[in-house]
Amino acid sequence: MSAAAAGLAARSSQVLRGAAALYGSTVVTAALGFAFWALSARLAIPAQVGAAAAAIAAMQLIGSACTLGLGSLLISELGRDRAARFRLVSAALLVSAGAGLLVGGLGAGGYGWLSAGGWAPAAGGSALYTSAAGVALFAVGCAAQAATNVLDLALVGAGRPGWQLLRNAAFAAGKLALLLPVAALGNLSATAVFGCWVAGSVASVLVVLARTPARRRWLRRPAGPVALRGLGGQAFGHHIINVSAHVPSLVLPMLVASLLGNARNAGFYLAMQIASFGWAITTHLSTALFAVSAREQDRLRRDLRLSLAVTAAVTVAGVVGAAVLGRWVLGLLGPAYPHAWAALVLMAAMTLPAGIKALFISVCRVRGRLGLAGAATVGSSAVEIAAGWYGARHGVTGVAAGMMVAVCAQAVLMWPMVAGAAGLRRWPPGPRWRPPGQRRAAREPA
Repeated sequence: MSAAAAGLAARSSQVLRGAAALYGSTVVTAALGFAFWALSARLAIPAQVGAAAAAIAAMQLIGSACTLGLGSLLISELGRDRAARFRLVSAALLVSAGAGLLVGGLGAGGYGWLSAGGWAPAAGGSALYTSAAGVALFAVGCAAQAATNVLDLALVGAGRPGWQLLRNAAFAAGKLALLLPVAALGNLSATAVFGCWVAGSVASVLVVLARTPARRRWLRRPAGPVALRGLGGQAFGHHIINVSAHVPSLVLPMLVASLLGNARNAGFYLAMQIASFGWAITTHLSTALFAVSAREQDRLRRDLRLSLAVTAAVTVAGVVGAAVLGRWVLGLLGPAYPHAWAALVLMAAMTLPAGIKALFISVCRVRGRLGLAGAATVGSSAVEIAAGWYGARHGVTGVAAGMMVAVCAQAVLMWPMVAGAAGLRRWPPGPRWRPPGQRRAAREPA
């Protein structure tokens, strides 16, 4: 075997290992996450579950915003300079956690002040926002969310996908294990559910730290933000893409809670959690592709074709499963949740168009077209939120129907680039993309 062939085989196996680890994280976190919400639904009243879901969605939104694109930046940078890994990762974790702590504290405190003044509706979990301890808990949760988001991508970029799987498994198992003892102390409130989530996140970082051979080095003073000098432009581009791509799934539960009430939001949020089993598959595969810088056109074409086939199969299985078993599964959670069955079927059907969007982002990243990916994701996410808001007049089914129309429309617009990269027939037809080096060579005279 030639050196080039050996290198290609190594990189290809790295793609498979990274994708497998991310898939494993999805299965573990989704399964244990569903168990977490199922147990919460049994131990707490629907209003408290809905309030906790809205608070966690707000924390995830702030945490995603406070990653500042540093996780995706680390994916592209860690493979280039192994000697700088500690400096880059520690600086990124410090910046993201600090931003999450600041923004989360100010956001929770500001919302609590408005609620106390009657400017905003009080939520069932308002203790998170109206007491010093609650505001501090919410701020710590936002810091942990931001830091763990960055850490997960850093582990993938550093070639440690198994550690990423370990962290997510520890997080999912830890928060679930805390529910019963916390509930035994009294009625399970929204604040208690939120606290279990945050505690599991913090514990998962400690588990990864215990596995790190050089943990003494990590416990010393980390590198400061100056270590990221000169990388702000790339980080900003990735940040716009990452945040805008995930905003709808984080904003819509808060919107449903505000417009339809916490009890209705509980069913909507749990239906979304079930549907996320399918949504995450293509997203994780696209992340694995980007992590190994899959720039060879032939390999990218094969991987995209496989991703599209897998996404289509997952969509069919998800729709059939949701249609046949969805009402029963939601009924296991309690009599207040089967109303979200139709929404669950619609969200399961969104797997294919949502997958096309994820692959579109991956192709843009591989080709260095961060501006196009950012503009497309910002616009499509805004339309998806607006469509969900408009559909809310017809209940949670209307919200899901609005989301479905929006993601299908954006998939039609994004399909030409994905099809072209995959070597499939596309409409409208366009010129074949070539790497910049080949384009320059074609323009030069022979």
